[in-house]
Amino acid sequence: MNITKSYSDVRQFGPNRGVPMLHLEVDDTKKPLTDLLKQVLDTSPTPGWIFIKGDNVQGLGSFLKALSEFRINIELQLETDRVAPGWINSPNNVLIPYKSNSSFNYLTLRQEKDFILFKAKTSEDLEALYPIYEDWKLTPATKWLLVSQEIYWSAYDLVIKYPRCRMSIKEANGYVKVNTETLQVSS
Repeated sequence: MNITKSYSDVRQFGPNRGVPMLHLEVDDTKKPLTDLLKQVLDTSPTPGWIFIKGDNVQGLGSFLKALSEFRINIELQLETDRVAPGWINSPNNVLIPYKSNSSFNYLTLRQEKDFILFKAKTSEDLEALYPIYEDWKLTPATKWLLVSQEIYWSAYDLVIKYPRCRMSIKEANGYVKVNTETLQVSS
């Protein structure tokens, strides 16, 4: 595993939206675990949260375990359609973008900690999600929907119909979160 990109920023969406954190992108290039830890700790000596984005690369589980030894909170966006790894529940939060025909077992995700990420740009995209949400209404993970401003009201109907749903609107300057109970938009 290797860190291909590292920067500090405020999280734009997801469970830790608005929290400043170190963002890391990882790939399959091999690098010693001690070098990766040194790179992270040198960048941010006492990070509260780290956001990691990447595929299910070899060594990621060991890296997550090592970071947790330093009491670092981890939000992981795993870009995979492979079977869930054994360490999937070790980060504080996990986001898995939905992919049809994926062999990933979404039932391994935890309630109120993990999220399945859906994206809808058009009304057609949104309509295609209704049967998926219906099939998955008992899935423990929260379903997080990223939508364009144009289909916000239609998306709201979907989000209030099913349990454990959240929504963010994609705008030019980033994402805004919608409180699905009061319809208030926070930037």
